[in-house]
Amino acid sequence: MAILANTSLFFLSPSKHSNPIPQYSIFSQTQITHNPKKLALNALSQSSQVPRPLNIEYLKREFAGPGISFQAVGELGCVVKLETDNGSLANVMLPSGVITSYVPHMWHGAGMEMLHTTVSDGGVIKGGVSIDIKSVEDCEGGDSVEWARQKWMLHGVNGSPREYIQIELVSLSPLDLVEAQCTMTLTSNQISTELTITNPKSTPLKISAQILNHLKVSTPEASYMVGMQGSTYRDSTGPPLTSEFNIVPPHMRKDDLERGEEEEEEEEEEEEIDYASLNDEMHRFYRHAPRQFGIIDRGKRYLVTIGRSGFEEVYVMSPGSNYDWYGRYAYVCVGPITGKSISLGPGGVWRGSQVLFNPNVES
Repeated sequence: MAILANTSLFFLSPSKHSNPIPQYSIFSQTQITHNPKKLALNALSQSSQVPRPLNIEYLKREFAGPGISFQAVGELGCVVKLETDNGSLANVMLPSGVITSYVPHMWHGAGMEMLHTTVSDGGVIKGGVSIDIKSVEDCEGGDSVEWARQKWMLHGVNGSPREYIQIELVSLSPLDLVEAQCTMTLTSNQISTELTITNPKSTPLKISAQILNHLKVSTPEASYMVGMQGSTYRDSTGPPLTSEFNIVPPHMRKDDLERGEEEEEEEEEEEEIDYASLNDEMHRFYRHAPRQFGIIDRGKRYLVTIGRSGFEEVYVMSPGSNYDWYGRYAYVCVGPITGKSISLGPGGVWRGSQVLFNPNVES
C-alpha cells in the first residue's frame, strides 16, 4: 500500500458549490415554465419519444466561460469541454453524460489520455466513464415499474479554472419515479463524479447504480492493480456487466447468460497479493475492498487512483492478453457498483461518488 500513501482523495460537496436549478430547458422548442422539476420531466419525457437536438446556442449563452465550452456533435448531442489552468482537460457528452476524455497534466509536462473509447460505424461512442442507474417500484397488485436512466440535462456550472470546474446534471424519470442528480468536478489533479438519487414517491423504491471506467492501458503485461490485498472477491462465470456504453470483447459476449440467479455462484476468495497483474483475463467482483486502490501502467509510466464512497463493491474486467496491444481492447474496465439493490423509503436519498485521482504530478 506504500504506493498509495500520498494519493489523498477528497469529495466536493454538491450542497457547498451547487447553484439553483435554472428555469430553462436545453432542448429546442420546449416551453419554459416556473417549475424546474416539471420542466425537466416534460423535456425528458418528450425527448424519449421524439429525439430533439440540444439547444447549443442556449448552452453557450448561459453557461460558457473560462474553463468551459460547448461543441455540437451530430444532430442531437454536444460535448461539454472542461479545462483547468494547469492544462487538465475533460470532455462530457450530452445527453448521455459519458465522460469521453480525461487528460490530466502529467509529470513530464504534457497531458495524457487516461480513458479508452471507441466509435462505431453509426457514430455511437462507448467506453470512457459511464453512469448506469436503475430503479424498480413495487405497485399494488404485484406489478412493478422499472426505469433506467436515459438522458442527462445540464442544470448548472460552478467554479473557476484556477481551482475547479464543476457541472451539475439531472435526470428525471417519467411519472416522478426517481430523481437522479450528478455533479462532475475537474481539478488540477482529479475528476470526481457524485450521484444523488432521491425517491419522491410515497412508496418504497429499489435502486442500483454503477460507474464504469474504461482506463486506457498500453499492454496487458505492463498493467497492474495495486492496493487490493486482503479484499474478498468472486470471479464471475457470466458475461460482463451490461451497459449501453460498456465495451465488451467478442469472446466475452454471452447472449444466453445474464448476471443473476442463472449465474453459477463462485466461492469468495481473499486477494493475497498487493500488486496483481492484469496480463491474464479477469472478470471479478470485489467485496470488502479498500476505499481507494490503483491501476498502474508501467509502459506509459503512470498510476491512476480510484476512490469511492457509498458503493459497496468494486467491479474489475480485463480482456487480458487476448487482443492486440494498443488496440480496440487495450483497456481495463473498473468501477464502483452498489451490488445488491438498495431500498429507498418514501423521500429517501442515496449518495455515492468516485474520484479518478492523478498522483503523477505535484498538485
